Amino acid sequence: MKIVLATEYFYPISKGGTEMYVYQLAKELINNGHDCVVISLSNEFKEDIYEGIQIFYIPFINGDHLESEVPENLHALISVLDKINPQIVHLHSLSPSLGVNHLVHLHLIGYITFFTAHLPSFTCARGDLLYNGKEICDGEIIYDRCMNCILNSKGKKNKLSNSLITLASKNKYIQNLFPTLAIIQNKINSVELVKKYIDEIIVVSGWQNEVLLLNKFNSSNLAVCRQAIDKDIILYEKKNPIRAKLKIGYIGRIVPEKGIDVLLDCLKEVDNDIFELYVAAIKTENHLNYYHANKKLALNLNSVWKENLNSADVLNFIDEIDLLVVPSVWLETGPYVIYEALARKVPVLAFKKGGSVELIKNGVDSILVESVQDFKIQLIELIKNSNKVLELSTNINMQRTTQMLYNEMETLYLKHAH
Repeated sequence: MKIVLATEYFYPISKGGTEMYVYQLAKELINNGHDCVVISLSNEFKEDIYEGIQIFYIPFINGDHLESEVPENLHALISVLDKINPQIVHLHSLSPSLGVNHLVHLHLIGYITFFTAHLPSFTCARGDLLYNGKEICDGEIIYDRCMNCILNSKGKKNKLSNSLITLASKNKYIQNLFPTLAIIQNKINSVELVKKYIDEIIVVSGWQNEVLLLNKFNSSNLAVCRQAIDKDIILYEKKNPIRAKLKIGYIGRIVPEKGIDVLLDCLKEVDNDIFELYVAAIKTENHLNYYHANKKLALNLNSVWKENLNSADVLNFIDEIDLLVVPSVWLETGPYVIYEALARKVPVLAFKKGGSVELIKNGVDSILVESVQDFKIQLIELIKNSNKVLELSTNINMQRTTQMLYNEMETLYLKHAH
């Protein structure tokens, strides 16, 4: 089969969980005899090759645009597809420059269309499935509730004024006059387009599947295909022994939803003579104040702070730590770093929510906690009891490989291929 994987960002320009997923799937498809290329976004038309994967770049849509029914770069996308002539176009991100309306047009001109939702923002206008930023939402799109949540996120707390704004926002004239008030209706429209025009919808965690079923997606074209690990990086014995002075690691973006502040707040009350903190940070431009504040806190704890590591360096980083902490306060669809840690026999401490629950055997190979207070208690306990960390490490048995991801995806592709 000839397959296009399309994603807003890709290696070597950007790295993250979605990029890794697309990379692994592309490599497995190519290695198993399929013709697979990647389409991504850049400031200009260009072509590149990354580790044997051909990449075609089409232009971003300039400016701060809402997704258009006829995207400005649609012709550019179609011109590239005409050159490739694939059977299947599989989208892995949603943005005005590469989103649902692109797929709808491709479906209407005869392409088989797939979409994988990697983030909660597919159905959640707020983007994190935390109602009012505090409690986990069930994910059902209910107009008034969703609009109230958005207004709260903008600092509007008055119930009466929020009710009036919500009522007004349902008027199409008001939506046209004030486009920001159309955010919930736009989300509903986008979800309905996916239901109607996309041939197969894929999620990477079980909880996402439940959210889509709650929003009346058809189970016959809905599938779970989780992230995976290359079998060659799975260890059956940890590279470095667990140390009495525990090495604690954090890997990820330095943004509020990833919760490094939660970790640092817990550690500042612990004598740093009994632990070492290692941070592999990914710096993002839209949270620079948060980034610098937490970097300063971490360095005050005599931590080792590294930035923007490549994939090989991340594995080396994981091999050097004894415990990975994942203090995310939102619903993760993975995260991929848990797969990596378990593959290297490094146990994880995380909150009992989202994808973490589906990956971790609580109390057997890692620890899940319900609250920040429990997080602090368990972290201190593990710092003081390296034998418990060793026991958890010994029990890890990572089996989810990229070959499994390929087998699942090929089955879905063949279901729709003519």
